[in-house]
Amino acid sequence: MTSKPAHEKLIIYDAHCIICNSSVQFIAKNDKSNTIYFTNPETTAGKKYAQMLPDNLTPEMTVAFISGSQVFVMSDAVIEIARNLRFPFNLLKGLKLIPKTWRDGLYRLIARNRFRFFKRRQSCILPSEALREKVIE
Repeated sequence: MTSKPAHEKLIIYDAHCIICNSSVQFIAKNDKSNTIYFTNPETTAGKKYAQMLPDNLTPEMTVAFISGSQVFVMSDAVIEIARNLRFPFNLLKGLKLIPKTWRDGLYRLIARNRFRFFKRRQSCILPSEALREKVIE
C-alpha cells in the first residue's frame, strides 16, 4: 500500500514501549508546526498505515515516520522527526552525517533490548487532552 495518509505527518510507534511513549510525548510537546500525528499498530489506522512499511520490517521493529508519501524507518525516521522539532532538538538532524549502517546498527541494538532495559507496558498510557487530539485510532 502506498497511498498517502490522511495526515501529512504521522508516526507509528509501539504503544507498549516506554521509550516510544516517552518519545511521543516529547515530540508532541516540541513539534514546531503542530502537524505530527501518532498511531500505533494495534489501532485500525495503525494497521492500515503499517502496510506502508518496507516488507522486511514490522511496526514492532521500528518507529516509522510517514511524511506525505514518503516512509522513513529506523534512524532515518528519527532524523526526519528531528527536522520537525523546535530548536535545539532539530539539531539532531545532524545525525545524518553518521553513516546509515552505523546509525541503523545502533538503532537495532536499542530496539532489540528496549524491553530488557525498560520493561514492557501491559497497556497504553492515557494521553493528555492535548495529545489525545493528535492520536489517530
